[in-house]
Amino acid sequence: MKSHDGMNALCFSDKGRIGWDEFAADVAALRPRIAMATHICNLLADRYEFMVGIAAAMLNEQETILPAAAAPEAIRAALTDAQNPLILGGEPRHHGSFNSLVDLPSSRDMASGSELLRALEASRTRIHVFTSGSTKLPERRVKDWRTLVGGAAVTEEILRQLDIAPRTAAILGTTPHQHMYGLEATVFLGLGFGHCAYRKPVFYPADIETAISDLHACGFERAVLVTSPTHLKFLEPTLLESPVIRAVISATAPLPEALAERLEAHGDLAVMEIYGSTETGSLAIRRTVEGNVWQPVAGFELSKTAEGVIATAPHLSEACPLGDYVELLPDGKFALLGRTGDMIGIAGKRSNLSALNAILLETPHLVDGVVLRKQTGDDDQLALVAVIDPESGLSDDDVKSKIREQFRAHVDAVFLPKKIILAEMLSRTPTGKITAAETAKLHKLCGWA
Repeated sequence: MKSHDGMNALCFSDKGRIGWDEFAADVAALRPRIAMATHICNLLADRYEFMVGIAAAMLNEQETILPAAAAPEAIRAALTDAQNPLILGGEPRHHGSFNSLVDLPSSRDMASGSELLRALEASRTRIHVFTSGSTKLPERRVKDWRTLVGGAAVTEEILRQLDIAPRTAAILGTTPHQHMYGLEATVFLGLGFGHCAYRKPVFYPADIETAISDLHACGFERAVLVTSPTHLKFLEPTLLESPVIRAVISATAPLPEALAERLEAHGDLAVMEIYGSTETGSLAIRRTVEGNVWQPVAGFELSKTAEGVIATAPHLSEACPLGDYVELLPDGKFALLGRTGDMIGIAGKRSNLSALNAILLETPHLVDGVVLRKQTGDDDQLALVAVIDPESGLSDDDVKSKIREQFRAHVDAVFLPKKIILAEMLSRTPTGKITAAETAKLHKLCGWA
């Protein structure tokens, strides 16, 4: 981890920048309020308050739980083995019988940010994160300061390559910080490397506009957007109008190259992607417009075993198998071939769901969509569910025709889904993924039992 360069501001909002000494005082004020609990379930949506909560728990040696979602069933599942948990934030009506603290105390006392940082660096308190549940039920993974800062070093490497140092740009995040990617790329990027993150949630185009106004008021002239392909699709017009966004960092799913090209054609803007998983954390980077070759960073190395490709890094306690097919290249880089279990075979030809979904989402006038696969004895069957812009003026037949044209222009005709279902919306997680349970519902919508 590199120096914080004089303890840079940790967060900012319309009320100004928040420094490490103020952060340390708020952490000290919270610690006795939560001391009775064994586990802290941190649902705080405000990024600064979330940081206060996670730091207080680390210093109290209380394990932090970050559920896969804020839904009651997800909270209950995450707290199954917790003896005496306390929930921070969230909706009290969803907490059931659990103790909760919605409003955090603040302090005007003096405290030392540098002392707090040293205490956090020495901490080995466990932080529980969960997989997204896109292929099966969410699974628990245990992290700590060392592993999360190690993952944040991947985002820091992107910023270093783009000559974006702490103090020089504001970090805006659309991805929830309870999710592994958002946790590393916004929260621990600040805690571990001194970058200053926007404390408010960013989701809609109007949120971007408000954040830009606030960052100007705080003395920043440029910003970095940490986001996902799903968010980028409807944020694109806002980004094209804003010269303040100087870098876009995307993860959680492959980003369509055409979208990256449109954004980079806007001017002085770089579109970068992070590859990783809940198991490994952030692992590798690429500039989307330069193709499908990834560079492992932050000490990561990939190697092939009889079971598949594994990743190792100094900050990981053990080797982690990858959930994707990759081609290892001689220079240490790799090409991403598709997710394990996503490979499609039809008429002796092969593709993968990620590639087909990227093609679908580039269809003009499409707001959202997903390609579905039904595995059969021989060839797979494909269907898709699409959400069209209600203001497009297109008929259902027009929409289906445009989707077919889009597929024929990019893939072999055998991969054109036989069923095209139009829907009003798709239910996605805050990171843009579709859960296994939602996929099952869509299969029924397509007539697949």
